Amino acid sequence: MAATHLKFYNVTDAVGPYQPNQRTDVMLVQFFLKEIGDFWGLLGPAPNGMAVSGFDLKILKPLQVNGTADQNLYQWIKWFQSMSSFGGTTAAQDGIVTPATSTSHKGARSRVSYSIVKMNNAFRSFFAHRWENLASDGKVPSELGAALRSNFE
Repeated sequence: MAATHLKFYNVTDAVGPYQPNQRTDVMLVQFFLKEIGDFWGLLGPAPNGMAVSGFDLKILKPLQVNGTADQNLYQWIKWFQSMSSFGGTTAAQDGIVTPATSTSHKGARSRVSYSIVKMNNAFRSFFAHRWENLASDGKVPSELGAALRSNFE
């Protein structure tokens, strides 16, 4: 179940191919990726002429926030990880969003940033006012909002 943890919104189990893909964890990842993608104009003209390089955007289809893990979501995760220089640190490039378990926001062995932390950072940098109270955000599905609230309180 998706949760608020260590001052960021976290997944409780991994999301990606052959992972547990719990419904609200998947919804949280889908929500972040959809909002970040919409902000960057990935499926339309990019704002301010921003370019996205190193990834074939033609393979991305519009992302639905429905809690179902599928090949399209996995491609979005790979896209996000390929853009991992956001915030000056590298994210794992394994196509999987794992729960962040360290207060350093980096894996103990890998020393790379958790993708879920990078998603939080990207979303917060674009939508700080929304990030502060994500559970009540009008674009967050009610099921995800309820999960975030129940794990935060």
